[in-house]
Amino acid sequence: AILTGLDSPIKEYDLMLELTDRGFGGFADFGSDSFELFRAHFVLFNALYSLRGHLMEEGGPYLEISALRIGFTGAQGDVSSALSLESDTLAGYYLDWKNLHDTTREDVEAMLDSFWEKFAGLDSRSEALEVLGLDESASSTDIKRRYRELAFKHHPDRGGDAEAFKKIASAMKTLQG
Repeated sequence: AILTGLDSPIKEYDLMLELTDRGFGGFADFGSDSFELFRAHFVLFNALYSLRGHLMEEGGPYLEISALRIGFTGAQGDVSSALSLESDTLAGYYLDWKNLHDTTREDVEAMLDSFWEKFAGLDSRSEALEVLGLDESASSTDIKRRYRELAFKHHPDRGGDAEAFKKIASAMKTLQG
């Protein structure tokens, strides 16, 4: 009912608040507890993927599901990217209650740590690309080519700037790592 009454997709957090306002417990009482937030997220996504599966069987609209965008994208046939439940890895994960029951507090903390490491790495990648004078669309071939050009130009054995060479080498290490 919540989703059908919307003019545009809703964010997961906003959907949790709406569910809480409508008397569904467990979606707003986790505070800063990452483990309880994971559990609420899992239950919500289980319900959403179950709903999407039901709608697909009935030929109804396609339900797009992500943390930042939950909503209908039109008739199932209108969505070329709509995947069957069998081929949707996330659906398989969230539809298996074993994944909720087997996930420990330590597992959730490890997932969050991994996320933040990758998130920090994105900043490092952007900075490294900037040092090489490249943008986010640079391919690995572009990166290697640009590194060789700059390393040749700034190498201290060729009379180049040692500090610039160190920055270039550090940027390349970040991009390779």
